Amino acid sequence: MQVDIQGAVEIARIATEPDWDWSTDGLRRFCAAAGWEITNQNGSGSASLRTTLRVGRPKSRVYGNPRKTNLITTFVTDVADPATPGLSDWLAGTFDQLRAAFTTILGEPSRYEPGREATISWDRPNLTIELSMIWQAISMRLVRPDGFFGINYQE
Repeated sequence: MQVDIQGAVEIARIATEPDWDWSTDGLRRFCAAAGWEITNQNGSGSASLRTTLRVGRPKSRVYGNPRKTNLITTFVTDVADPATPGLSDWLAGTFDQLRAAFTTILGEPSRYEPGREATISWDRPNLTIELSMIWQAISMRLVRPDGFFGINYQE
C-alpha cells in the first residue's frame, strides 16, 4: 500500500494560493502548477485528470458546469482490495499521518469526524479541503466554497 503525503500536501498548498479560482481557466492554472494533465474534458464542465501523485490510481475527477469547477476529487492512497490483511489499521494510521501533515500547513481543522469512515476538513475562503477514509482508500476533495451540492448552475 502506498500513500503520497507530500504530494497531497502540495496539492492543498497550491489550492490555497490566492491565484487559484474555480473558473475553467483556474482549473488549467491549477493543473499546470500541480504538474497534472487534463486527459478528458467535456462541455458540461466535468473532466478527468492524470495526477503526479505516487499512488496506484494517479487520476482525478473534476465536476462542474461550463463556467465553474465545483469539485476536484482524487485518491491520495492506493485503492486496496478490502480483503488485504491489516488494511483497516494501515488506513487509520495513514489517515492520522495525513491529518498531522495537513494541520501543519492548514492549521486546526474546521470539522473532524473520527471512526472507520473518518472525515476531516479545512474551510478556507476559496475552498474546503476534505480528507475522507473509506473502507479501501483515502481520498482528498477540493470543494468550491458554496459547496458541491445545491450549487446554482445558472452562474
